[in-house]
Amino acid sequence: MGASVVKKASVVYGLVLATVLRIIIPFRVGSNALNECTNCTAAVVTYFSAASRVLFILTTLFLLSISLADLTADWISVAYIPLLIYMMSWTYYSLFEQMKNVEESYEGFMNELAHYWWSNDTYWFNLEKKLQCCGLGGPRTYMEYLRKVPGHCYNPQLITLGCGQMVHDLLDPMLRIGRLMRIITLAIELYLLYFYGVIVCKKLASLIAERHPNKNVSKPLLNKSR
Repeated sequence: MGASVVKKASVVYGLVLATVLRIIIPFRVGSNALNECTNCTAAVVTYFSAASRVLFILTTLFLLSISLADLTADWISVAYIPLLIYMMSWTYYSLFEQMKNVEESYEGFMNELAHYWWSNDTYWFNLEKKLQCCGLGGPRTYMEYLRKVPGHCYNPQLITLGCGQMVHDLLDPMLRIGRLMRIITLAIELYLLYFYGVIVCKKLASLIAERHPNKNVSKPLLNKSR
């Protein structure tokens, strides 16, 4: 039984770890744009690390409870119900706050880019050269404000991707995946709460049936005829 539980836990842990790393590693090292937004990177990594820890804990508790169910006659489920309720509350508020940090860091960086677009040509030109992008929303940003498109925006042809759009294309999917991961985590916790609740209800019904059995004992008919 123990070997089976360890094997199942290893499979689940591997899947969770692979999913999280598949998100974090490309996000962290896949583009130079992320190095310009250290707060964004830190917030995203912190969020997905917290979500993965919750999934690890849920998996461990579930497999542990299954392995101990026979030893405790399923009564261990009673202890897991308040623990799950606490974890659901913690998951919702903790991941909500961390997702809020991701969104705020993203919005702050976009506002910072817009500010540099107007006030710091040196920073902006260096950013365009480094990221291979042009303008805030593409070359049209220069044209809309009657500014000349700089020569480094041709490499050798005109670069059409704006720096703001590049950052948006990197961070926006992370926001969507993060929200989806929070919903999935809460759904798993709700399912486990339902799972343990059903077990406890069945145990209570079984105890009630044992203490108050139906006694349908038929009384023998008295033969009054003699």
